Amino acid sequence: MQVFEYTRTLSAHEKFVNGLDEIGNALSLLINKALCLNHNKTVIIILLSAVQSLSEIQSMFKYYILKDPVTKKLPFPILDDPWQQLIQRITNFGEDNCKNIMNKLILYRLKIEISNKPIKLHGLIDGLEYSWSTILKHDTTMLSLLHDKEISKVTYLLLVDITSSEKNFHDWLHILDKEYLQENRRFIMYLLSHIFIQIGQSFSLPITEHISAKLLMENEYNNKLLEILQILKEQISQEHWLQMTNTISLKIELYLEIFLHLPTMYFSSNVKILIFLVVYSISRKYETNDKVSGLCNMIFSDLLEKAGIDVFQYIEPKILVNQLSQNKVFSKACEFSLRNVKTYATLKSFVKVCDQHKEIMCIILECMDAVRSKLDTEQKVIFRKAEKKLAKAILKILPEDINSDFDVRCLTAVLKVKFQTGKITDPLKQLTEVTLRNIFAITENSSKTNSKLLQQGILLSIIVLQHRKMFEIHTIIKNLWFVMLKHPYKNLIELLLVSNELKEFYELLKLLQDQTINSLIQKNETEWTNLFVVWSSIMKTDMNVKRNKMRLNVINNLFQTVLRLDVPTAYWSGLLHLSHDIISAKHLLIPDITIDLITLISLKSLDEANISSCEDVLAICRTLIKVKTDLIIDRLPNLLLLYRHTVNIIVHASKNITDKFDEHRFRCFALDVTKFTSMLVKLKKDMIRLGPYVIADLLQLIVEGTIPSYVKMAIHESLCQLISICDQHGLAFLSRTLPTSLQEVFKVQLNTFKKFYKYSGKI
Repeated sequence: MQVFEYTRTLSAHEKFVNGLDEIGNALSLLINKALCLNHNKTVIIILLSAVQSLSEIQSMFKYYILKDPVTKKLPFPILDDPWQQLIQRITNFGEDNCKNIMNKLILYRLKIEISNKPIKLHGLIDGLEYSWSTILKHDTTMLSLLHDKEISKVTYLLLVDITSSEKNFHDWLHILDKEYLQENRRFIMYLLSHIFIQIGQSFSLPITEHISAKLLMENEYNNKLLEILQILKEQISQEHWLQMTNTISLKIELYLEIFLHLPTMYFSSNVKILIFLVVYSISRKYETNDKVSGLCNMIFSDLLEKAGIDVFQYIEPKILVNQLSQNKVFSKACEFSLRNVKTYATLKSFVKVCDQHKEIMCIILECMDAVRSKLDTEQKVIFRKAEKKLAKAILKILPEDINSDFDVRCLTAVLKVKFQTGKITDPLKQLTEVTLRNIFAITENSSKTNSKLLQQGILLSIIVLQHRKMFEIHTIIKNLWFVMLKHPYKNLIELLLVSNELKEFYELLKLLQDQTINSLIQKNETEWTNLFVVWSSIMKTDMNVKRNKMRLNVINNLFQTVLRLDVPTAYWSGLLHLSHDIISAKHLLIPDITIDLITLISLKSLDEANISSCEDVLAICRTLIKVKTDLIIDRLPNLLLLYRHTVNIIVHASKNITDKFDEHRFRCFALDVTKFTSMLVKLKKDMIRLGPYVIADLLQLIVEGTIPSYVKMAIHESLCQLISICDQHGLAFLSRTLPTSLQEVFKVQLNTFKKFYKYSGKI
């Protein structure tokens, strides 16, 4: 509103204040009249609503207008005597609507009369029990003015109402997520303490009934809270976990849901541990209840993945060990806890408890492998001892004929340990080779490449290929390549490329070329995309001269074939990305024919894919100048042809921008054009002859109507950069040969350059 601007004159402010004052006086008279008559609910509600609206306007005015002692103060519209009469009448005769509005006004008066001090709410009609929801829904700032006892009451009443039914629960969740409530530490801690008390009463955890909000808000080293954590730890270690019935599961579900909506990331570490232990107890007693288990797992994710809780400190490994296979979150927590293990005794208990439990032993080995790099020297010694025992125990249990994905996973974990010690026995080698042979024996059935068994087989293959000299897997490599062509995995492709002999490598390239052309003819986009992942890995791998020559010959044949075929729009990105990978390789010796083919591919993509290829083509142009400058100098006209064609497409396509996404896209195009022009200008010696021709093309584009300003600015910027490298002969040539319609445009652009861009030597 204009009346709230600081620039308004003082007289305008005074007029507005006087108007509000007159409205207040009128409302005061009307209320006095209403009090002289019999109680009329409708009249009272209308008058109180008007007073509430006026009060809000007064508050807004005081907030936005500069504090001026001359400005008249706006009194509350209802005087003290009528105010007390209203409270008495509404208390005796008022209905819910009257009481709600009156309580809002009472809260408003309390807030403006006392600031930053705790207030007493005994004046509220029907007390806090009636108006607590009004405070939370409409005036949460009042919470900071309440006493601890009143905050406790509000949170208790909220918890009772929020858990009374699922409807109430979902209604209140939206309010509970409000920023002010989430950041009000006192409110959150009192709510949390009441949740603990309710859980303790209904769940046989009496110790949680002694948890108060003050205890939760104290510092990290609070002895009483540490005692409670210790008692919970002892209860968990002694508990036999009798499964609870579903009679109270609904309330437990609601309590857990509330935990998920509390800002746990701001809690102290001891409070997080307390929540973890309580929720862990619930999860064990409700293991058969999928809903409760799911909620508990979500809370564990919040607490364990971010907080870094050392679970071994509060739950003995022998108790926790069974949870590892049921919950991935505990595996991550186990990794963190393992980093703090300093003695072999803890690891020994792990090894002892999980003996004969193949799945758990495998998970522990994986956790140990994940933290190995973060251990000190002494820890590595005790970990190596435990790893050896676990690996030995797993090998005893593994079947001779491995055909399940988890057995393959176990074998991979064991091999990692054995490679660390350098002790690979012949039976283990044979088991590994047979397992890989069984997994990759049948490659014709492509559906199997999606199975978990094959996924684990690929991970096993990576470990084996890293130590290829120890194994006889020559026959398996070809099968692995068939899998990679359908479902590429970059880490494995790199290892396979190193493992191939020269003849095998050539056969692979020919197979890859044939399948690429076939996928284009068959219009199999998924296969086309997967094959180009393999092509990209091949181009990014450093190779000797023979292999390099071999792969470039096959690439050239592929490009020549593609140029003769019909390529759908969606397929061009793969070719352009491969072209970029080729010219980006700094140590790759690229023949002239490859550069020419990449240029032709880029031009054809612009003709057929149009705007969707511009970003990739500009990236290719920039990389050619930056990385392969010596190769591109002799082909500068071809590069400029690409540049002019791309800019022409961008300018014409920018006329049809329809949404913010397109706008952002074309702003990026404009920036890319400017960047590339600045790179061209650095080739001044070679560009001085060709520059005028590019300028002529850009001048033709700049007169195009209805193009966005940011695209036009990019063309202006590019023109000025190109003019800066032209000599007098080039400028004179343009002045003579440009069409009459462009002569004036060129003069304006030249004057702009001289005025704003040309260096004059003056500061």
